[in-house]
Amino acid sequence: MLLRLHTETACRRGGALGLRLSDLDITWALVRLAEKGGTLRWQPVTTDLATALA
Repeated sequence: MLLRLHTETACRRGGALGLRLSDLDITWALVRLAEKGGTLRWQPVTTDLATALA
């Protein structure tokens, strides 16, 4: 699942490992990523991945 997240979002390792349940919007299939330099961005993912992460 972690590899799939990296493939779909091209996020950094720290952004993926820092995910919390509050960073996931299953309704809109979005993941909020906190990346290097304090950058926050909402990244779309497939509904299958959003459901699996939840």
